Amino acid sequence: PDAFAARENLGCFVGGEEDCVEAAREVLDLLVAHVTDAGGPGSAQLARAAYSLQAAAQLVAAVEADALYHAVRTSSDMGEIAGMRAGAITPAGDALLAAVTDGRFDGTYTVEMLMGELTAALTTADDADLILPQAEAVQRLLELLAIIGGSDKAPSALSLVYREEDACAKEGLDWTRAEQTYGDHGHDHDHDEDADWGDDFGDAGIMDDDGMTGAYPGFN
Repeated sequence: PDAFAARENLGCFVGGEEDCVEAAREVLDLLVAHVTDAGGPGSAQLARAAYSLQAAAQLVAAVEADALYHAVRTSSDMGEIAGMRAGAITPAGDALLAAVTDGRFDGTYTVEMLMGELTAALTTADDADLILPQAEAVQRLLELLAIIGGSDKAPSALSLVYREEDACAKEGLDWTRAEQTYGDHGHDHDHDEDADWGDDFGDAGIMDDDGMTGAYPGFN
């Protein structure tokens, strides 16, 4: 819940000339427990971007696995399923699933911070003329969560995007904000057979009738 309070919970990448890195290490060791030397100048920023992409992938994998189990449990008599952690999850993903299960959606490391880090990673990829569809999809999901009021919540709150409207309301999330932003299609889109998602999301820069729009890098 207080992500920045414990030195053991913090780490950083450092890159540059060897003597400069060594001169800075004493200060870095006071601030964070895990200092990773990434190489020459610029390497730390690149390593941080790669780390952000990996973290985003773990996040969406965990919450979508949870969404699948939650949907099956609530729509059948299957009850609790012992195999929720099916074997591919990382320790970080396992910790995130525990937070989702316990309903821990608040913390000092927020969705807004994660979005900033993911934006930096996507900018790095864009500078290299590289398309990263998975990372961009995660960023769109995080933007949706922020729009409905979750920007100051912990990343575990992304799981709420897959839940029913009343579950979101209990955590202070308001789907009418999404309706105002994206169009009046409502949150309960699973039962809206006539919904045209291309038209609904086209003006928001997410999708049109021909596929992805050019509003975000890589999808022209």
